[in-house]
Amino acid sequence: MRRVWAVAALTMALVTAGTSGALAEPGPEGTNQAYGTVADGPLPTPDAPWPATGELSVFLCLKDTPMVACRGRVVTAEQRRNIKRAIKRLPGVSEVRFVTKREAYREFREAFAHNDTLLKDVRQSDMPEEFRARLQVRNDKLDAKLEKLPGVSMVIVSGTDFWDGKADAKVVLCSPKTAMEPCGVGDPITDQERDAVFETLRTVEGVQKIYLESHRHAAENLRRLVGGWNRAKPTLRDALEASGETFHLVLSSPADFSRIRPALKGLPGVAEIGRHG
Repeated sequence: MRRVWAVAALTMALVTAGTSGALAEPGPEGTNQAYGTVADGPLPTPDAPWPATGELSVFLCLKDTPMVACRGRVVTAEQRRNIKRAIKRLPGVSEVRFVTKREAYREFREAFAHNDTLLKDVRQSDMPEEFRARLQVRNDKLDAKLEKLPGVSMVIVSGTDFWDGKADAKVVLCSPKTAMEPCGVGDPITDQERDAVFETLRTVEGVQKIYLESHRHAAENLRRLVGGWNRAKPTLRDALEASGETFHLVLSSPADFSRIRPALKGLPGVAEIGRHG
């Protein structure tokens, strides 16, 4: 139970980091700026600074929460109100909202719809409830302040995803050390498989741009996302090594995301498909 809860909490912090919901600017109607001819290929990662903003996830004590801070107690309604007020009083905090188990589980299933084993191991009852907020400037010292509040099980301060506001969806490719379905460890995507994924993506209706992010840039983005959370270090080390090349997509509308997974179904080399916003 402890491992499942921790995996669910950390995964949701990563999945939701930088999710402002802002759709990247599409190209002119009837055009696709990702390419001009078949030989053009995907766009390189934009030359832009790393975001200084951050995200805050405050997880609450629920039944069977294995964190020591909870002492077997369930958060009360009054404690929830106090926690929300405390978050809102923090400098540089905005967009505070409450996330239910049901909403967290829906996000989790969408992010890992390709991974039957993970979906089988994690149930809605395993998901934590949380408050999420955006930070004008990332501050890794906030966790120490908030974790002292009654009803709080754990706090994660993360950075903002580099791709926040630049792309709307991502297709993560298998790397030599990706240890999750449908990738096999030591079985990275081939050049032919990568090209097949790109050629398929460029035919999907609503895809306006396609960027290809290198393994090195993807790993640095992940490190900046959770590098300040000490308890994530063992998991982070493995995740950094497993970071694969990633296609990032600009879509004409959020509804176009629903076309990506069916289009890529059955293609080898795809590790993860998800949203940025």
